Amino acid sequence: MPLLLFLLFLCVPLGEIAVFIEVGDWIGLWPTIATVILTALIGTALIRQQGIATLMEAQRKMARNEVPVGEMLHGFFLVIGGILLLIPGFITDGIGFLLLIPAVRHSLAARAVQRMRPIDPGFGEEDRPDRFDYSSDGRGRERSQHSHTGMVIEGEAEEVGPEDDTPPRT
Repeated sequence: MPLLLFLLFLCVPLGEIAVFIEVGDWIGLWPTIATVILTALIGTALIRQQGIATLMEAQRKMARNEVPVGEMLHGFFLVIGGILLLIPGFITDGIGFLLLIPAVRHSLAARAVQRMRPIDPGFGEEDRPDRFDYSSDGRGRERSQHSHTGMVIEGEAEEVGPEDDTPPRT
């Protein structure tokens, strides 16, 4: 990972310098500078517009008691796109503008969700929480007919009524 970051911080600026030189030779110094400034302004406006739309959709989902995972990922990619558009350069602007395309963000978000795995809290294979199917009625019916041979937790419980203000005995 450190080698990858080193190469990233080395290659991106070198690539930007090379592209600046080529574009400057092709269209001239001032049009090149104007293009870099213009892409930053256009990118900032587009990110503000799409960011507000993403935030509003996330708020609608939270109002329906849904977790806005997709909107959070889209927002993350919008932030990355905004940072890339503010960095002077044509390569970073190109990547930043790609992140403004909803289909690209959707594809990246889908890949990110596929790569995310739930943290295994130490359950055995038959005790894993994801072995239940919550899609039909929300009751968590078992997906397969495993026999329960997993971890057993013993304990004591004491029922306390709503009118009982005394804390339970320990």
